[in-house]
Amino acid sequence: MNVPRLVLPVSVAIPTYRRERVLLETLDYLLALELAPAEIIVVDQTLDHEAATTERLSSLDSKGRIRWIKLDTPSITHAMNQALLAAKEDIVLFVDD
Repeated sequence: MNVPRLVLPVSVAIPTYRRERVLLETLDYLLALELAPAEIIVVDQTLDHEAATTERLSSLDSKGRIRWIKLDTPSITHAMNQALLAAKEDIVLFVDD
């Protein structure tokens, strides 16, 4: 029997820059939570990721597991503002990868 996961009315936002393995590990942790956030938003300021990272982020985004927002110019305040604008929930939890 498939038990539905409980979803918290929270948007989790990860503004990230030049992270590879640690970003993917952070996402694995968040995606495995029993009390899942309503959405996970990755605001990515890295111009070129390793191929495996790009592939994984693209896959998670296309499956609707995360929302992957790519920015051209690194700025933590801009990335955080973009996450706030994109968030669907009233509560936004920022997580550092």
